[in-house]
Parts: sequence; C-alpha cells; structure tokens
Amino acid sequence: MAHQSAGSCRVYVRLCWLLVLGGLVVVSTRVTAQESASATAPLQLAPVKVQAQRLGAEQVVRDTSAFATSINTADASAKVESVADVLSESVGVQVRRFGGLGAFSTVSIRGSTPNQVEVYLDNVLLNRANAGLVDLGNIPLDNVERIDIYRGFTPLQLGAGSIGGAINLVTRPVAGATTTSASFSYGSFDTRKITLYRSQGFDRLGYVALFNYTETLGNFRFFDDNGTPFNLTDDAVVRRRNNGFRSFNGNLKGEALLGGWQFTLSNDIYTKEQGIPGQSSNQSDSARLNVFRDVATLRSEKKRFPWASTDVAFQLAYTYDRERFTDTRGTIGTGFQDLRNTTHTYSGNGLLTWYLERWHQTVGLFLEERYDTFRSIDMFPERRGQPAREGPLQQRNSVILGVQDEIRLWGDRLSLRPLLRYELVHSDFGADPTSGNVKLNTPRQNQTDFVNPSLGLKYAITSELALKGNVGRFTRLPTLFELFGDRGITLGNPDLRSERSTNWDVGFTVERAGEGVVQRLFLEYAYFGSGADNLILFVQNSQNSARAENVGSARIRGHEVSWSLTGLHHLRLFGNYTFQEAIDTSTTFSRGKTLSGRPRHEVHQGVELFAPFGKVVYELDYLAKNFLDNVEIFAVESRLLHNLTVTALPFGKSLKLTLELKNLTDNRIADTRGFPLPGRALFGTIEGKF
Repeated sequence: MAHQSAGSCRVYVRLCWLLVLGGLVVVSTRVTAQESASATAPLQLAPVKVQAQRLGAEQVVRDTSAFATSINTADASAKVESVADVLSESVGVQVRRFGGLGAFSTVSIRGSTPNQVEVYLDNVLLNRANAGLVDLGNIPLDNVERIDIYRGFTPLQLGAGSIGGAINLVTRPVAGATTTSASFSYGSFDTRKITLYRSQGFDRLGYVALFNYTETLGNFRFFDDNGTPFNLTDDAVVRRRNNGFRSFNGNLKGEALLGGWQFTLSNDIYTKEQGIPGQSSNQSDSARLNVFRDVATLRSEKKRFPWASTDVAFQLAYTYDRERFTDTRGTIGTGFQDLRNTTHTYSGNGLLTWYLERWHQTVGLFLEERYDTFRSIDMFPERRGQPAREGPLQQRNSVILGVQDEIRLWGDRLSLRPLLRYELVHSDFGADPTSGNVKLNTPRQNQTDFVNPSLGLKYAITSELALKGNVGRFTRLPTLFELFGDRGITLGNPDLRSERSTNWDVGFTVERAGEGVVQRLFLEYAYFGSGADNLILFVQNSQNSARAENVGSARIRGHEVSWSLTGLHHLRLFGNYTFQEAIDTSTTFSRGKTLSGRPRHEVHQGVELFAPFGKVVYELDYLAKNFLDNVEIFAVESRLLHNLTVTALPFGKSLKLTLELKNLTDNRIADTRGFPLPGRALFGTIEGKF
C-alpha cells in the first residue's frame, strides 16, 4: 500500500510540473510569435502600483471579502524596525518575542498557534515541513514594500489556506523612475544598519538591487529574578550576554515585458550569525546559531491569454535553508549539541483567471505542487574524532488544487465567493532521524488528502459602507518538529493527528474621503470565531522538556476594531483594539482555562502631526495580562509602552533624518518568562535619495 500511495502522489506531482512547465513553453513560443508580429509596436513596463500613504500603519485590502490589512513599509530603510515590530501594531495579531532586535519571534492571528499562520515572501511559502512556524527575527524589513495580513481567510493564489490566516511580504518592485538611496542607522546597544538601494527601468526591462547589513550587541539591561520569583533577595539588574548578531540581506530582481508577458526573476539571500543567550537566570556565553536562506523565484503573467477573457500567471520557486546550532557546553536544552539542519523546497504553481462578464462571474483555477526535503546532521561526534552522524532524508510532497467562483449580483453590490481547496500530501520519513529524541526503527510512509471549503460574502450597502462575512474549514498536518522533536527540550510524537478548525467572521467597513475638516475617515469592525479539533500543543512532561500532544479542542471568540482619521490637513489619528477569548474545551485538566499566550485585550493608538518638512508620530501599545501555561499559574503582567518618532526633511525628499525613541518609560517587560525585552532605546537614521 505504501508503494501504491507513493506512486499515486508522484503522478500528481509530475502532472503539476508538466502543466506549469508546459505553460512556460507556450509562453516562450507565443512571445516569439508576437514579437515578430508586433515589432514596431511600442512596449512599456506595466504601470507601477502606487501605495497610499500609511495611515496608522494600516490600510484595508478592499478587493476581497476577507478581513485583511495592508501595511506600507516602503520607508523601513529610514528606521530601525523589524517585521515583528510592524506586525505587533496590527489588529488581530499577537507577536511573541524572545529578545530584542533580531531575536526569535513568532506570530499569532486571532488566537492561533504560530504553526497555524503561513508566512510568504512574494507568494513563496517560507513555512517548512520540518518546523512549520517562521522565525520573524530572520526576515529583514528593508526590502519589503508592504505586508499583507489575511486574518483567518486567505486568497486563492496563496495555496492551501491555513487555520490562522496568512502574511505575505511583498518586496520592492521596479520603480517608475531611476531611484538610488543609501541609509545609515546607529543606536542603543551598539546597533548599526546600512542599506543601499538601486532601481532602474528601461523600455522593456528593469531591475532592483538592495544590500542591507545589520549588527547589534543586544546587551541591554534587564531585571533578573534569578529564576526564583518569590525570593526577592537574589534579584538584580544585569546585562544580556551573548545576544548580538550580524546579518546580511541581498536582493536582486529583474523585470521584463516581452510580447505582452510580464516576467519577474528574483533572488533573495539572507545570512545571519547570532548568539543564543538562553534564559535570563542561566545565560549561555557560547551557544551560537548560523542561518543561511536563499529564495529564487521566476514569475510570468499575461493579461488576455490564452483567450481574451482569461489571465494567466505561473511561478517557479526554489528555497534553500541551512541552520547550524552549536551548544558545546550544554547550556541550552538537555545536552551537548552541534546540529546542522538543511531544507530544500521546490514549488511550482499556475493560476488561471476567467472573466465571465456576461454572467457576472470571475472563476479562478489554481494548481500547485510543493516538494520539501529535510536532513539533520549531528556534527558533535567530530569534536571527539568520530565521523558526523547523518540522519535520513525526510520528504513531503504536497499537491494543491483550488477553484474559486466570484458571483456578482444586484449591480455588483453583492459578491459571493465560494472557494474549494483540495490537498494531497505524501510524507516519507526515514528511519531513526537524528533530528529528534523520537526514533523510528523502520521507514514510514504516509499519504493523506483533505478538502477545505470556504465561502465569502461582501455586500456594498452604499459607496461608503460594506458588510463582509466568511466561513470555512481548514486542516493542518503536524510538522516534522512536532513528530520527532529536536534533541533538546522538545519531544516529538509520531502518532499526532492533523489539526482541523472551522473559522468564521462577520463585520463591516466604513470609509469616507472628502474635503473640509476631515479628509478621510475609516472604520472597520469584525466579530470572529473558530473551533479547533486535535489541537497540537507542547505539554510540559518534566522540568526540562515538553512533548507534542493532541490536547483535544479549543474555542476562540473575539472582536476587532480598526480606525483612522485624517483632518486639518496636518493631523492623523489611527489605532485598533482586539479582544479575544481563547478557551480550552478539551477533556483534560485544563478544560475551561485560557490558552497560553492569548491576551484578552490589546490596544494600539497613534497620533501623527505631518507637514512638508517632516512629521512627529506618537504611539501607545497596551497588552493585557496573559498566562504562559494552560493551568494559569505563570503570567505575563499587563504593560503599557510609549514610542515616539521624529522625521525631518530639511531638503525635501532627498534627505531624511529620523529619530526613534522606543519604550520611553523604560518599562522592563517580557513576552515569555526568562526572555526579557529591551527597555528604553534610542536610534537615529540618515537616508539620502539621489
């Protein structure tokens, strides 16, 4: 049966690749024919999409029934800001950070677990079969033009869909005019950042080149209770050690318009060397982590092809991830470690959009194949003169088919979007993987498939007021990390079942633009909920380890409110409020308790004064008390943070000076026990555009 399952999956894989590659062959032949037929016709690059001004760091994504947010980050190079910082300001999003700039950080949307949120870079999935969650600390912000956040429901072109929604980081496109910029930042904890950027477009071609280097010591002072919260005699204020990092990000993107086809070829490289300080009460001076990631993408798209009523888009991507974690003194986890983990991911997809204007419908057909391989090598034996121990190859194939029909009624005021996704997954686990404490004596193959349906609705009552709602069913397979653990403090469970969840939301959006005292008003409200079965959590089974378990079920309900107001031609008010109630409904001892890491209240409020010569932005963040465990014993107290940013443009847009004051009141905080966050910090940036 295993051989039959593997063969069936390979047939689907080959079919997907043949369709994608066959489409590219058709592209090349049609390009040649069309170029010869229209050699004298003037061709230009596709128009550059201009993003609206940042309004409280948020804009609603209007072309979907889903509740989504688009955050403009085009000025990221003029600030010392991370992806985690930006996401934490968005409605419905909670970010958990294990340190300052560059530290391990995870994201949760509407009470989801980090593994349930999919993170993309230009529509290329960064989540891997081995770990599942994405470390936001390893994603630089300088090359990102905007961040699209889909809360609960994702568009067809982002693949299988996920329980917790999706985040798509969109890199800078080719600018309409030649643009060159350089910026330098310096600030607290000996932090330095250099960013160089160049974009140039020609008649048919254009390119973007970006270089970013960031480093910091991360040696901030924090309050240490020495691991004994009830004993005040051993408390002290100390410095974080072994908390620095050096990172490099290089991105090269080329765009071309040939025969009506828009081609985009990009390569994004990221490398990072950092110390791992461990828990505050027992800091490590030697643990290190080195990361290298390369994402190569080829995308082609054309309007009115292959028929006048259809558009097509193809994408091929390859991602290489390598991590090496070294802890030769055994200060992190439960033993001595020197591991090198390598992941290869190959993916190809095609999207056909069919406009049936006569019937007021738009049909989308999406097909994707993704192939992940993972291998872990134990390098520690080499330190004793023995050969390294190479683990077996772990493999996972995924084939995804999605069909969506947008039905427009009543003069396009009502839009219905039924969406059906089918996914076939084949996993091939080698015997006795060195990546974890769980051992398989014989190789194991597993094949599963599932269907995830959803329905979206949007009704425009007036040009300013719209109602929206969605309901859908989602599935998530356990990752290799959850199945096998990591040889450290986490133990895997190869008998885990897939998580399933039914999500829904309903709400409205109000947007008004005009003249007078108020130039723009925006308000959005959503009431959301989800019910998850077979929820996977790491349950503490000893003082130093936790084991992955299907804990049963959970119920999440919540409210989201976003607002922004621009008035008096120089004032902007913006903010959001999130309330969520995440309750464990399993049959275990934690039934009725709040799921860990889910604060009930979160508020972000900002005020901006702007003028042609600069702006001043004040922001306030409030996070309510939340628990770190499922029995509500260890808690993170509520906190209130104040941030101030001053930007000056002394010579117009050619020179920008930015001063950032973060955590003005020097509030000593932590998202999780034993991993403090920085107190007051000051950063300055100078950016020039040529």
